Amino acid sequence: MNFKKYFDYLNLEALSLFLSLLAISGALVYYLYSLNTKGLIIVTLVTFISFGLLIKYLPKAKINTAKTGPAEDRTKENKRQRWLELFLVVTYLVLYLASIIILFSASSDRALVSPWELVPNYFWLVFFGLTISLILIITNHRFTKRSRIIFLSLHYLLSFSVAIIVYKINYGFDPFIHQATLELIAKNGSVAPKPFYYLGEYSLIIWFNKIFGLSIYWLNRLIVPVLAALFLPSTLFKWINYQTKNESGPDKNNLNLEDDSINSVRLLAILALLILPFSIFIMNTPQNLSYLFLILTIFTALSRDKNLLLPLILALATFCIHPLTGLAALGCLAFLLLYKYKNHLSKIQERLAKILIFLLLALSWPLAFYYSAANSFKINAFKLILNKIWLPSSFFPNQEKLFLNFSYFLYFNYPFLIALLIGASLYFYRKNILDSKDKRLQVLVISAAATLVAWFLSSLLSFSSLINYEQNNYPERLLIILVIFNIPFILKVFLGAGQKILISKKLDRLIWLFISATILSAALYSAYPRRDNYFDSHGYSVSRSDLEAVRLIAANSQSSYIVLANQQTSAAALKELGFNHYYKTNQGLIYFYPIPTGSALYQFYLDMVYKKPQRATMLKAMDLAGVNEAYFVINKYWKDSKKIIENAKLEADSFRVINQGEIYIFKYQR
Repeated sequence: MNFKKYFDYLNLEALSLFLSLLAISGALVYYLYSLNTKGLIIVTLVTFISFGLLIKYLPKAKINTAKTGPAEDRTKENKRQRWLELFLVVTYLVLYLASIIILFSASSDRALVSPWELVPNYFWLVFFGLTISLILIITNHRFTKRSRIIFLSLHYLLSFSVAIIVYKINYGFDPFIHQATLELIAKNGSVAPKPFYYLGEYSLIIWFNKIFGLSIYWLNRLIVPVLAALFLPSTLFKWINYQTKNESGPDKNNLNLEDDSINSVRLLAILALLILPFSIFIMNTPQNLSYLFLILTIFTALSRDKNLLLPLILALATFCIHPLTGLAALGCLAFLLLYKYKNHLSKIQERLAKILIFLLLALSWPLAFYYSAANSFKINAFKLILNKIWLPSSFFPNQEKLFLNFSYFLYFNYPFLIALLIGASLYFYRKNILDSKDKRLQVLVISAAATLVAWFLSSLLSFSSLINYEQNNYPERLLIILVIFNIPFILKVFLGAGQKILISKKLDRLIWLFISATILSAALYSAYPRRDNYFDSHGYSVSRSDLEAVRLIAANSQSSYIVLANQQTSAAALKELGFNHYYKTNQGLIYFYPIPTGSALYQFYLDMVYKKPQRATMLKAMDLAGVNEAYFVINKYWKDSKKIIENAKLEADSFRVINQGEIYIFKYQR
């Protein structure tokens, strides 16, 4: 192939292929060898050679910057229409810039429960206007499809980036663990013991860090929000275009809409997906990145008639990033491959193959959970499962201002909303399936059913080795995968609704414009941690005071030591000091700060704050680690912190105060 022709294939699909190959080759090289200089050279060579060989199997990029309307319409277009286009673009960009400035002005290194604590109320007026201007751009036929998708991607990016901007240090706890691990891999080439999971994301970040010199800190913060905003609108739009050619469902032009009006409906449906909870894309973890790759796997596979090479590579990359989600991707792809080659099988063979894949998918997750994190079955498990059937705590909240009432009406009823959307979409799908040329959506129905069975079985397991509030995390991930399998059906409901709105009367369209902007604003509010009269997310962010406490203890310690502190201070220790501080104990290796997931020190910390801060407790913790120096750190925001501080002063050898009482540090020595 002529080298210049390679440029014909350079598009987002090519980028997804490259990133997937990089994740797969990097994971293999890391697991079998190391990501040192030699390892990175091997990864680079394998990735580029594979990319060069496989890119020709992708469809060529279709570059079309022409306006979608007829050419003669453009020549006759009057100045008023041109000024309207310019006004919409300038309005959107100005409001977008204003939103970014407002969020940056609210950014803080304080301990925050919610970003909305500092974001001023007028941000919502700006975002409301921004959303209206985006909808007007999407429904304006004189903008190209590409330009409208770019505006849509910008909106996705803003929606996913609030935490990145407002939390100066970082948001969440897991990103600190992954950053410390990445820093260690960047320094030594690997960590011991080598995990079987996360390798795909680690390889991506280390490669971009070493090859381009990009910051691990910012790569670790940005990779999920940026890639999600970049890939989702384009990938979803391509699938909807493909589906139009193959079925007579809601997206067919059965309402006498013009071609570009159909495009407007498709883009509005993709925008409407932001109504669903999108918290998985606001923070980077390997699990969240794997959700993105699962979505890309599903929609890329459903956008192809025959060639499933790219979906297969995406599914393998998903598995390398996180095996839990990778099982979903590979299981779904196995069903699609069976569908593709079913003509080569007898009816009995096809049925047996379906049953086998279904059982493998439904049983693989519970078995993986049982052997990795669970250790028994729950007592009264069926009662607990019934309690997990999401029931809203209120249908009609009315305790607050109108916006908060509406936001929590949406939030409290999310489970019913999602169930209703899925039910309605499956009804339309079933109604139109006989007229459809492409029945591969059956694969998603079967995959979703297998996921539901897996969730039920996983909910029977006990994860008592984890802290209480994390024990449901593993089964709940399957519910996210279940919703992902149903996104195509949910999109179909939005497509049908969008078409009817677009052909309605002008006043009705205007009303729906304001309703849509209000719902999207409420969804943005609900996607992030909140602290108001309805809800308190409780978890604080890592603050500057936490970092200062970690540095002060490290600078003043006279020998090996341990620290009993909360999750945020432990995260600060991971950021500042990394993983190079472990002690061998009779309970295995323990980090010198408490890590809530499976750390023996964390129970000692809980005893200090919930029982009484006694010297005897600190001595037991020192005995476990085999050290003669220990520190107890208490944050001002902790419940009953004043009482805890006064009691700790009675038995500690000394104490220090950080930032006018934000944090107290108590020192204990033998």
